[in-house]
Amino acid sequence: LVILEAIVGSPVAPLLKEELSNILFDKDRAYRERRDAGEALAASDRIDFDWPDALRRLIALADPDSTRVGAELLDDIGYEALEPKLVAQVILADCRLTESEKGSRQRTFGSFYRLKRQYPHVRISELLDAFAEIIIPQLDPKKWWGDGLHDGWSEFGDLVQSLAAQQLTDNPNSVSPEQIWNWLRMVERRYRQRDPDRETIASILVANDRLRRGIQRLALFEDSGE
Repeated sequence: LVILEAIVGSPVAPLLKEELSNILFDKDRAYRERRDAGEALAASDRIDFDWPDALRRLIALADPDSTRVGAELLDDIGYEALEPKLVAQVILADCRLTESEKGSRQRTFGSFYRLKRQYPHVRISELLDAFAEIIIPQLDPKKWWGDGLHDGWSEFGDLVQSLAAQQLTDNPNSVSPEQIWNWLRMVERRYRQRDPDRETIASILVANDRLRRGIQRLALFEDSGE
């Protein structure tokens, strides 16, 4: 473990690309070893490494350590190098929210702290739309939030609300009522007494007639079953 930590940012990392790659994808290795191997690969600009393929492989491995490594490497890899749909797939797999990866996730909160603050603002809408495309077809409007509740749902909800609040604050005119409606549906049953992001979203919608009325129409049509 100490050796792997020393390799991060070291000029020897490019010489150990194959060995580091093997550690990254080895489910029998400790999480921290795999995380350090991935960080060493990401830290060297002299390593030609297919990160989109690597992230898909980590998702396919499906164990909690693999999906966690993938999610925690996103910032090191660089969000600009990754399509929003892939970023969404990585995050949902780590949160155990996809159909193939549903299950309990026990982690400390704050996994997406850097993503909330560093994800490119020009791509926030695309990421939220990618989340919605995957999550909404899975929702049971009567019980989805309480069915199999675990930390992954809460962290995902925090992330969605934070990104939605940023997007609406930066440029509400770039967002359609349909987009906002879908984003809110993903977290509609998430309640917290003091929630600044939720309050920000609510205040913007109150002040924006176009978005508010559009969302009201969508809500009415859904309630009527039309």
